[in-house]
Amino acid sequence: MTNKGKTHPNRELVDRRADDLASEDMDFPDVIVLDGWDECILGTVDFHDAFKVVYSRRKILLGLMGDDQSDMSYEEAVEYMSFNIEGLYAGEYTPIILDDEYFE
Repeated sequence: MTNKGKTHPNRELVDRRADDLASEDMDFPDVIVLDGWDECILGTVDFHDAFKVVYSRRKILLGLMGDDQSDMSYEEAVEYMSFNIEGLYAGEYTPIILDDEYFE
């Protein structure tokens, strides 16, 4: 989903926020981001002393389904997302997937 060679503005904001936190002399590990899904970033959250990136479930599903007939159906996208994205656990800094599917 993200253009190759150019950093998406959402990712730039996440990187800037991470840099700000790191400069405050906090014990700050690398932020975990989902490669290729920068357009789906809604923001960040400090959750239980962990800096996390928040993604839109609706936007990820739309990205998986795409505009092309050869892309996934809704059911295939939900199944893929359940196992390959929402099922990810990378420790306390695992990104948050916000269930905004029914909101505009």
